[in-house]
Amino acid sequence: MALACRTARSIRSLNKNVFCISRRQTNSSNALQGPKIPFRPFSDSVGVKPAGSTASPAGRRDPAVFFFNDEIQSCLLDLNMREISKVFEPRKEGKAFPEPEVKFLTQEELDEELARAQEDARYYLQLPPVLLAKEDQVKILSKDPELQGLEESKILVTDISFGVPHHERIIVARDTDGTLRTATIEERQRVLQTYFPQEGRSVDTPQLFSPDKLKPLLEKMEYEFVLDKACAQFEPDERDYVSVTSITYDHIDENGNYDVLVGTRHYGSLAFYLIFNGRHDKFLKHCISTCKIMDAVTIVKVFYLTRPDITKYSNPTAPDDTSFLKEYISLYAKDKAPLSMALNAYLELKLPTAEEESSLIGNK
Repeated sequence: MALACRTARSIRSLNKNVFCISRRQTNSSNALQGPKIPFRPFSDSVGVKPAGSTASPAGRRDPAVFFFNDEIQSCLLDLNMREISKVFEPRKEGKAFPEPEVKFLTQEELDEELARAQEDARYYLQLPPVLLAKEDQVKILSKDPELQGLEESKILVTDISFGVPHHERIIVARDTDGTLRTATIEERQRVLQTYFPQEGRSVDTPQLFSPDKLKPLLEKMEYEFVLDKACAQFEPDERDYVSVTSITYDHIDENGNYDVLVGTRHYGSLAFYLIFNGRHDKFLKHCISTCKIMDAVTIVKVFYLTRPDITKYSNPTAPDDTSFLKEYISLYAKDKAPLSMALNAYLELKLPTAEEESSLIGNK
């Protein structure tokens, strides 16, 4: 009783409106509801910092400042949307496929269905954020050595009131030595999953993220499966999420398996990860070699947007502006020779578009 009373008093001194256990009754309108989708959008436990300084507290550049920039988001979404047919492909979920439905539509109805499919694809292709791992910032609330030995294990206390964003929810821990402190990131996630369970997430980290299980999955190129599971299990600023996604992106880059993620929600995030870390030239060469010039132009554009110190460059005049790529290669590329050879080969083998062919026929 003394331990519980002392803990309650310490929490109330931190926030007079917060109690250990809330018995308030709230109506159903307080519960957040949303459409059920096959992969979970990130919850509200991650607070996005406003644009400002590009440096993190540790002196490193903060990718969040650039990732959530509206223009960069538009570019990355364009990358994801280039091949949206993959969004609606059957997924390996162990469920029977529904019977196909055949409809006879007028051209107007067909256009409406295509527009609806475009909006659905845009919804499903939400970009998983690329962030720095959040560091533990434990705050000591009180030290009560007279409570040492009353319990054999630490006690976690949380406010379970409805309507409180998870990143604002107060969670504290009473250690066995009597110290009352704020919870660590790991303790917070365990408590939140216990009281507010999310579909697809478990309290304990799944074994598939352990190094001995993760490596065989990456060798089998199960990149989308791994990244989807990471999105469901972790928050994007958790150390485990940053570690798993970085290992996966690095494996894709080392083996040149970029096309495996084409048409998925992770393709744009992969591109941003490589661009932000200055390792995108190999990816750029792959896009040029496979005639994905619009992707290559978008990659270079994002490169400039994430380098505000570079101001001397011209904007692309078209989605497939090869002169825009030439300028980048000559001024800022690290692998100039391979990129120049790939672009020259593309220009030599490039076939005229339908519009160019019609203009040539008209001139004759």
